[in-house]
Amino acid sequence: MNVTNFKKIKIKGILGVSNVRVFNNEIYLVGMYPASEFFSTTMMMILKLDSNFDIVMEKVMYKTEHQNFSDIIVTEKYMITVGYYSNDFNQKYNQDDFYNYITVMDLNGNLLAEKSFRNFDYPSLLLAVDLSYNGNILVTGQQNKQLYMAEIGLDPMLGVDDESGENKDLIGLSPMPAAEELIIKNLNSEFSQNEPVFYKIYDYLGNLIVEGETIGLVNINLLNSGNFYLELSQHTKNFRKQFIKMK
Repeated sequence: MNVTNFKKIKIKGILGVSNVRVFNNEIYLVGMYPASEFFSTTMMMILKLDSNFDIVMEKVMYKTEHQNFSDIIVTEKYMITVGYYSNDFNQKYNQDDFYNYITVMDLNGNLLAEKSFRNFDYPSLLLAVDLSYNGNILVTGQQNKQLYMAEIGLDPMLGVDDESGENKDLIGLSPMPAAEELIIKNLNSEFSQNEPVFYKIYDYLGNLIVEGETIGLVNINLLNSGNFYLELSQHTKNFRKQFIKMK
């Protein structure tokens, strides 16, 4: 293996990197850096670098005296980070102030949602994050010398409605769940028949999966099982509804 690119990156402090992700030719690093001498206070930090290793975003977050970002996942729309924070970082003797921490941000680092929680009667370290098959946030951690897993809905964190648009009470989708095709009920009564109706299908994180035109049927045969959103549009008219795909 040959080193093809090497660069020293100057940041605000000494960054302890917990994880690195690459998405769309950009590099995302998460971790913590000391806000005081001897790590008596630490802060959560996110760095975004371009392909030349130049910093394009540097974000610091502060909850209490000691905190760390453990992991990050990046999609076309969101950054989701997991970590933990504590007033004194002492798991053994001060359990009540030890919290897991999840954030959802846009790709510019603007905070969209956050969630803090404790894990029952013993403090825990939230270590890793990924997406489950149905688009929820899947987290793993360490608790009292054991690993644990938890699934958290992304939409409730962001406050996303299942339906939107002026026609949300008139247009329907069937069957539900669907395996091969979605039938759009009352499409022609709500959208003009003389112009095309465009559709887009998004996953739960807002990633565009497929798009096209429809006259009342949408083929979903190639989608994996899970939860999705169908968006219909024609000029200023729009419609958005959740559906479930099953094999």
